[in-house]
Amino acid sequence: MAARRRPWQDLTDAERRRWLTAGTSGLLVPGESMHSGQVRAYYEQGGTLHRSRDWSKLSAAQQRRYLAAGRSGRLTGRSMSRRQVRDYYNAGYSMKTGRGHATRERPSYVPAPRGPLQRLNAGKADTADLRDLEDWQRRAAPRYLRNPADFGADTAAALARIHLLPHNWARVQAYHRKDGTIDVYITSKAGRVHKTQFTSEESLRELRDFIEMKHWRSRRPGAGKTARRQAAEDFPTADEVETETP
Repeated sequence: MAARRRPWQDLTDAERRRWLTAGTSGLLVPGESMHSGQVRAYYEQGGTLHRSRDWSKLSAAQQRRYLAAGRSGRLTGRSMSRRQVRDYYNAGYSMKTGRGHATRERPSYVPAPRGPLQRLNAGKADTADLRDLEDWQRRAAPRYLRNPADFGADTAAALARIHLLPHNWARVQAYHRKDGTIDVYITSKAGRVHKTQFTSEESLRELRDFIEMKHWRSRRPGAGKTARRQAAEDFPTADEVETETP
């Protein structure tokens, strides 16, 4: 059994400085500068402090292999520029898929700061809490969740936990619980079920509106046939967000 991670407050000053320096310099999540609350949340969720490396010490042939893997999406599941691949390598992340014999890695995930989120859900968030959550949503949440006009911070935090981008959603189901929370199950196109939980009806409304907007954008005048076909075949409609009360 793996050793239990020490609480953040039990780390030495030097250890905390190492984590905070790595977070602000983009070594925890490549290209993302993180504030102290995000670094602490990343640590408490089991994040890893990667050993830094030097891209310039690679041979030209090895750089070309890694760049090709980055462009094709084999490193993180999305296409990366030359600079992104270099920063990803320098940050210490695994390059196994760049060698062509490993499965695709899941993109890095930075959870919403736990304390501010809990206080927001309890209706006790202050200005500092809202600022931390707004900063997380704008800079560290998955891109489709970053617009506050689409999702509140609590909705964004709940959907971020499932690690599944909308174009891979096949079915969405919501079940109201007696305590007022809502269990949300999102089934991927591969058939895997991902579960998260909303704390308010407003979050469910935002999810429905987002799904409806995805369809409207694909069917608007000027959208190509491919976009319209993908909207019809590959994405659940708002009416398919099934709701039940146990």
